[in-house]
Amino acid sequence: KSKIVAVEPCLETAYFLEKNTNMLDIDVLPHAFGNGSEVSFFSVDDNLLRNVFISDEEETYRVKSLTLGDIFDKQKLDISQNYLLKFDCEGAEQFLIGDPIAENIIKNSLQTSLEIHFKSKKTPYDFWIDFTSYNDWVYEKFSDSHSIDYYKSRKNNGYGHYCIKRKNG
Repeated sequence: KSKIVAVEPCLETAYFLEKNTNMLDIDVLPHAFGNGSEVSFFSVDDNLLRNVFISDEEETYRVKSLTLGDIFDKQKLDISQNYLLKFDCEGAEQFLIGDPIAENIIKNSLQTSLEIHFKSKKTPYDFWIDFTSYNDWVYEKFSDSHSIDYYKSRKNNGYGHYCIKRKNG
């Protein structure tokens, strides 16, 4: 009875995702998650499963991005209904910060799983934001309404995960 929406910027991966899930009620959007602009991606070692959001300098391909609000509008999703969110968008999760529509959508979710990517000694992307910016944002915006767990942290490698679960859900 659930609707699943997957946002996948790699056209080949989106194609296979649609083929492998064609018997399920899953909508695959061939876009990136972002701020609504066209963004660049880089396939690490030409592996379709290892794409990262990057600056324009080393692009492998460009794709239109969608904000979280765009996705909800495009799919006619209702924030008064129960829903779960999962973000694994290889650096583009930074576009959630300061987006009041996205923040409201997250506040209304039963649970949001958020993989974050941030500057570290091992990440070469200067435009990625620092861990403290993510951590401050998560706790400032969601601690009143949600319980927050940070886990599977690899701070030296520049990534970690939050589980943001609504308290009254």
